[in-house]
Amino acid sequence: MKQFLLAVFVILLAPLLSFSQSNKQWLIEKFKNADTILLVSHQVNAGITVVNDKTGKDIPLPTLLVNRRPNEGIIMEEQIVKGKDIDALLQILTQSGTATSKGTCFIPRQSIFLLKNGQVSFIDISFSCRAYNTSADLKDIGTIDESQWKALEDYFIKHGLTYQLGQPLN
Repeated sequence: MKQFLLAVFVILLAPLLSFSQSNKQWLIEKFKNADTILLVSHQVNAGITVVNDKTGKDIPLPTLLVNRRPNEGIIMEEQIVKGKDIDALLQILTQSGTATSKGTCFIPRQSIFLLKNGQVSFIDISFSCRAYNTSADLKDIGTIDESQWKALEDYFIKHGLTYQLGQPLN
């Protein structure tokens, strides 16, 4: 009976495991096929309200993209990622971990841009809130657990992007 239950369990679990791997494969291919992968630290573009002291009216925050390109006007630091550094980034983004709840706030200061044939994909990151937003084509990257958050923040810091970030965690 134990062998039968084990066989049923394996049969039911196999499709879930293969879906997870194929789900990560599309992300790997997206990164590997990009012409440029750009890490940036930028001014806040969401999650806060800025008020004009004189008029009392809200001042609109800058957008992440201008004319479907990264908004150079808000970028404070940038670093192109190549070779083994892409593999290290993918290792962080594709590792399996325990799901965590998404942050309740969103005040992004870092982004990952993938540039390919004039098209821009992005992951806009709020480390302080443990939340992210993506372009439509990256919306299925999945959850990021606490160990991935720490590794990703450390990755940015190790690549010289320290704007509004702490010290490397390891």
